Amino acid sequence: MTAAGGAEHACKTCRLVILLLLCAIPAALQYWRHIRAEAAPVSTQPQRVVYELLGDVQRPGIQRYADEQTIAALAQACGAHQEPLHEHVLPVPTGTRLSFNACGIEITCMDAPALFSFGLPISFAAASAEDLELIPGVGPKTARSLIEYRERAGTVQRIGQLIEVRGIGPKTLEKISRYLRP
Repeated sequence: MTAAGGAEHACKTCRLVILLLLCAIPAALQYWRHIRAEAAPVSTQPQRVVYELLGDVQRPGIQRYADEQTIAALAQACGAHQEPLHEHVLPVPTGTRLSFNACGIEITCMDAPALFSFGLPISFAAASAEDLELIPGVGPKTARSLIEYRERAGTVQRIGQLIEVRGIGPKTLEKISRYLRP
């Protein structure tokens, strides 16, 4: 009876050890992930500068950077087949579309949906009614009112001026202002 009791005790001890190990392994893995996440280098500057590079290039598409780039740097980054002139040394603003071709470089603004997808505001001066309708809280009627205001008032210097648009109150202006730039 002693041998059977000893075997039973050893079996219970074995089960307890296995149970403890099964609990300890996930805890150790979680601790290791936590320590590794804290040690990971943190980017000091988000990549909020976005360009769309098209045309006669090796790597077309949208590229992101931490700082604004020059046309020459962007041409090199996308593998443009035609070298830009040396006079292109000024930084290009974020949200710009550059199309490289045999005739030169066409510079325009990226489409509103692309800008919104990167959290960038659209140009009120260039926005269509459809672009304005992409803004949360702006429907077809408000978009038409904004376009009519732009046609009447001309160039808008500050987005705060849109308070003059019928249907745009302080709360609406506050909601939409982050989606627009003059």
